[in-house]
Amino acid sequence: MRVLLINPPAKGTVQGNNPSFIDRERGCNPPLGLLYLAAALDRTRHQVRVLDCQAEYLKYRELAEEVRTFAPDVAGIHTMTLTLPDVLRTAVTVKEACPSVPVVLGGPHTIFYQDETLTHSSFDILVRGEGEKTFTELLNRLEAGDGTMSKADLSSVPGLSYKKSGSVVKTPDRDLQTNLDSIPFPAREMTPVENYYSVLARTRPITTMITSRGCPYKCTFCSRPHLGKQFRARSAVNVVDEMEVCRKMGIREFFIYDDTFTVNADRVAAICGEIRRRNLEIIFDIRARVDTVSAPLLKELKEAGCDRIHYGVEAGNDRLMEVIGKAITVKQAEEAFRLTRKAGISTLAYFMVGLPGQTRADLDDTWNLIKRLHPDFLHLTLLAPFPGSKVYTDGMQRGIFDDFWREFVLDPRPGYRIPCWEEHLTPENLNDFMEKAYRKFYLHPGRVLRQVLSLRSLKQFTAKARAGFHMLIHPH
Repeated sequence: MRVLLINPPAKGTVQGNNPSFIDRERGCNPPLGLLYLAAALDRTRHQVRVLDCQAEYLKYRELAEEVRTFAPDVAGIHTMTLTLPDVLRTAVTVKEACPSVPVVLGGPHTIFYQDETLTHSSFDILVRGEGEKTFTELLNRLEAGDGTMSKADLSSVPGLSYKKSGSVVKTPDRDLQTNLDSIPFPAREMTPVENYYSVLARTRPITTMITSRGCPYKCTFCSRPHLGKQFRARSAVNVVDEMEVCRKMGIREFFIYDDTFTVNADRVAAICGEIRRRNLEIIFDIRARVDTVSAPLLKELKEAGCDRIHYGVEAGNDRLMEVIGKAITVKQAEEAFRLTRKAGISTLAYFMVGLPGQTRADLDDTWNLIKRLHPDFLHLTLLAPFPGSKVYTDGMQRGIFDDFWREFVLDPRPGYRIPCWEEHLTPENLNDFMEKAYRKFYLHPGRVLRQVLSLRSLKQFTAKARAGFHMLIHPH
């Protein structure tokens, strides 16, 4: 079968509660989920094409022409809740170009509001959870039914939700994959590798990478239950094999997007040792918890090429850390940033405002902790209660907000503003705090000078200068 996998344009995507310049200037990442699917299908007899509309700068008119030219038997669209306006418009575009083509949605959104999602006539099937096996089995069943849903028996394929005779059919969940080394590397060659970049990067192109799935921690704002709470990791050799493949493609900078890369210190050390053994000469950054690093581990990371660590601190005092289930302390955060700075690795600190029970005094604690941590980069955002998170369920139970995501899924309109947790502080209070914090942090003369001195290329200077300009004139 001819399979078209689409990463939609980002024309109507709902912006989270970040200041607008953050989303505008952060960069462009490869659609790893689609590329994993493409690689799995490439081992079969199916003919696969990936369209990354964002990296290829495709508008809907051009997307329609690509669909007509390729004439797929099945179209798959990467779907997140925030991207639903573009996902819906993409599905309509596919149906207008090829009316009989089944449209399949996959990605983080598909486990939420399945009935509501399938009320849209342009959506036919949802692949829930990890999709490599499910999507392959789905294609085989569709092919056996002459490519049509009406003749295909999908009932025995775990992990599907689909429309049949006016009702939604949901097959049982599929078990999570345990042997991640058996999954082929993402088919990065199917998209324009040279178009992926990040404002934080030192080189171009960059790529993202996943070395594990599942997070064992219990943060109340987490909205990724589709990957499970069991930490499942790839072996060090398998991880570095993928890095070596990318290195041969001209990629030398990696953004490792594991929820927490440092869950298992021995595995991290093994990966670092394998990178050094092969003399790969790469740069990479990771996401870590402040209670999972040590001086010896940071030394291993630095020697292997780790350039930056993203730490989720989130709150400015221990009380709010406990409220959001972080299970860390301010003291641990201060020690982790101190050790990381001493190891010569730069830091990015994530903080959120608009947390349950947060007061003006708590905001002062947040700013004071930011100053004490002295991170190289700051990512400050307004808490967005996403579907599937405990904070969303708690907010509805307490009457802070209603089930607004259900209404959005039924009518996914561009320009939607995500409600925040309004208890002691208003959105205006919180936005004012973020604007002032960003300006004080990034426009501090000493920080500006350090950033200028760290620049290694004209492209890097242009990207950061553009981000700074937008922050000055459009802080929200």
